[in-house]
Amino acid sequence: MSNRQANTCTAFCCFAEDGKAIKMEIEDDEYEQQSGSTKVEKPTLREIKLEEPEELDEIPTAFGMVEKMMEEHPELTMEEAMILADSGEEKRAKFWEAKQKEKEREAKKEEKDRKIDEKFLENQMKEKKRKEAAQKMLETKRQKKEAQKLQEAHEAECKRRKVPSTSSSSTSSSNNSSTRASPHPGQKKTKHICPKCKKTAGAGTCLCNECGEWLHLKCAEIKAKEWTEKWRCFACK
Repeated sequence: MSNRQANTCTAFCCFAEDGKAIKMEIEDDEYEQQSGSTKVEKPTLREIKLEEPEELDEIPTAFGMVEKMMEEHPELTMEEAMILADSGEEKRAKFWEAKQKEKEREAKKEEKDRKIDEKFLENQMKEKKRKEAAQKMLETKRQKKEAQKLQEAHEAECKRRKVPSTSSSSTSSSNNSSTRASPHPGQKKTKHICPKCKKTAGAGTCLCNECGEWLHLKCAEIKAKEWTEKWRCFACK
């Protein structure tokens, strides 16, 4: 055997990442030698796969079963998948039965919480509507009171304009001594009605210089000595 024939094929074994043995050989029979020049090509590696029994690939490992279960059931944790992979059929059936009951309990709890939330929101809406109705009622009452006050003020203004002034009444009363009114309180002989208490304004009264109404001194909240010819009642002020 020549030196070139002895180096034609050199084989060795190595291990791949998955732990399988791979037989490798270096082929150097492509070396070319020419007269006057030498051309050397890099040796090539050729992978030789070792045949393995087919039945070994079909036997699932524990880790493979765990991965398969987690792919089929994403809700499982790693611990649950490992327990299932190491359990028998009966234990797996009990596990899935318990898992189903747990799902049903969670669904019932969610339904109960949803109904409670809906009831709470419904009560909140009712309370809001009740408050809005009460606020609207108060606003209506306030508007009615304001309208009533304006109406009373308008009627009082109309009544004041219809009553003759003090100067004209004093002039007419001077012509008729029987109906003459004294400007001093307590000396009015003609009966008048006090606009505040709605009673007859007899003794202890005073005359408003602007509207011409007679009021009790008590209703006018003044004393007899405080009355002057320029005195005005609360309505005229």
